[in-house]
Amino acid sequence: MQKQLLIVSNDFTVRESLGGILEAANYAVLFAQNGRDAVRTLRANPIRAIVLDFKTPFRPKGDAARPLATLTALTDVDPFLPLVLVCEKDRKLAHPVALMADLVLRHPVTATALVGGLDMLLAESLRDRVYRKAEFTAAG
Repeated sequence: MQKQLLIVSNDFTVRESLGGILEAANYAVLFAQNGRDAVRTLRANPIRAIVLDFKTPFRPKGDAARPLATLTALTDVDPFLPLVLVCEKDRKLAHPVALMADLVLRHPVTATALVGGLDMLLAESLRDRVYRKAEFTAAG
């Protein structure tokens, strides 16, 4: 059975690029172009992981808390769902945002990094993920 993933990005090119990589690696992919669509999709489908392009809006433009609000809304649906953030290579992530992610990848994303990272996250037990994140928190 294919593992179903959700790609969230307001950029069609990013959605198609990441989706193509993951479909070639035998993942089933659903798409959402914003945070609200992503929440609806999560509630209606058995999703195994989320890949979030960090530019994706959830709240109206100009809201400084928008990225954190998007992550919070997604984790409120399922706090145990692995979350991969994809962001610009020079973007600095606030500690609370970085802590919510299970993996952070930088544009341009390689197939090896994306597929390898997701394979690792989906094979990892919840206990191992909690320990890994606890180590990150202690180091941060």
